[in-house]
Amino acid sequence: MTVRLATVTCFFFRINKRKGSCQKMTTKKIAQLSLLSAACVVGRIIFQLIPNVQPMTAIFLFVVLYFGLQDALLVMTLSLLLSNLYFGIGPWMIGQWISFSLILILFWVVQTHLNREKKWLTGSCFFLAGLFFGLFMTIFDSILYQLTNPFVYYIQGLSFDLFHATGNLVFFLLALPVIERFDRLNGRKK
Repeated sequence: MTVRLATVTCFFFRINKRKGSCQKMTTKKIAQLSLLSAACVVGRIIFQLIPNVQPMTAIFLFVVLYFGLQDALLVMTLSLLLSNLYFGIGPWMIGQWISFSLILILFWVVQTHLNREKKWLTGSCFFLAGLFFGLFMTIFDSILYQLTNPFVYYIQGLSFDLFHATGNLVFFLLALPVIERFDRLNGRKK
């Protein structure tokens, strides 16, 4: 069902970077983005027992690396919507969306200057994404819930942010050989 919802949402249209016009997405692109969204949702559900360890952030960052920012934002939006249908929708979803959007935009800017041959730099960015997500969510929650001392709130959640950051790094290290192999099979040099 997750794949069906993601496919229907992806189907409508996409901004073509070269022409600046709206065009329908190809079937291949719809399938790729739908499966990536479904992988995020299923991964989040499977890893729900481990606090803040989930493959969503790592998948989003891989989408930025290999498909671009626009596709990553689409996968992120679909994944958050679909997974929060399972976990529950509330005002925190807006904070999640804003936080992930900021992380993806920052990563997109940084990765254009990264040397992709130095995998430790990319892995460091994956790690930092988990910490930045916690920071951005703290800022959002502080505004939403009118917290009087957001610094204490951030420090109390720092262990969860470290779980998130470590999980991102582990998922990066696990997925990297598979993704590099697909690149070699497709003839791409990244």
